[in-house]
Amino acid sequence: MITQVYGITSIEDALGSIAAGADYIGIGVRSDGVSFEKCRDIFNAVGDKAVKVAILDFVFHNEDDVLKAAEELKPDILHLSGSVTTSKAFFERFRKTLPDMKLMQAVPVSGPEAIALAEERMRYADYLLLDSVAHGGAIGATGASHDVTIDAEIVKRSIIPVIIAGGLGPDNVAEAIRIARPFGVDTLSKTSINGSRFYGKDLNKVRLFCKNARKAAEELGL
Repeated sequence: MITQVYGITSIEDALGSIAAGADYIGIGVRSDGVSFEKCRDIFNAVGDKAVKVAILDFVFHNEDDVLKAAEELKPDILHLSGSVTTSKAFFERFRKTLPDMKLMQAVPVSGPEAIALAEERMRYADYLLLDSVAHGGAIGATGASHDVTIDAEIVKRSIIPVIIAGGLGPDNVAEAIRIARPFGVDTLSKTSINGSRFYGKDLNKVRLFCKNARKAAEELGL
């Protein structure tokens, strides 16, 4: 099982999170105050020490711009958060344009209807990320949790790896893993300074998150 740490805004936080146990590190380009140039510098510093994930459709709202930006930044995984959503046509184009990159599609989990939505999207992605929904419909970066039993049902049905997110931190990640048994877990707000992605990571919280996640996964044989 993998741990994914989002809200990375500096080389120090990226390398510190990796040292603390993060397998994947995530950047919300521009939305987290991270410019293209800074994101590139962070990714270069990380190299192959961790899997590099980028959200680009917070600021680019059409497929052409998202794919162009992904080609420029070269993350290992392009994470679609809702402004652009995968489809058969998009996934085929993505595979042709960026054959060495993987695609992670966010799924908003506000109720049981997320199960059917996930089943539709899993056909056109390499990973699903299940996340909470903010007021207004935005996906993720809310610090809010959701019903993890819905995540568990999606994990059972999924044909691709599933990462669960949504208010996960050192205090509740083990229980979420026991319920959902996912491929991976994601943290942002609960391992960030002052609970905000704009202030960087609290590396002690990142370390405890990764430790608690791994212990729970080992106990379950994940």
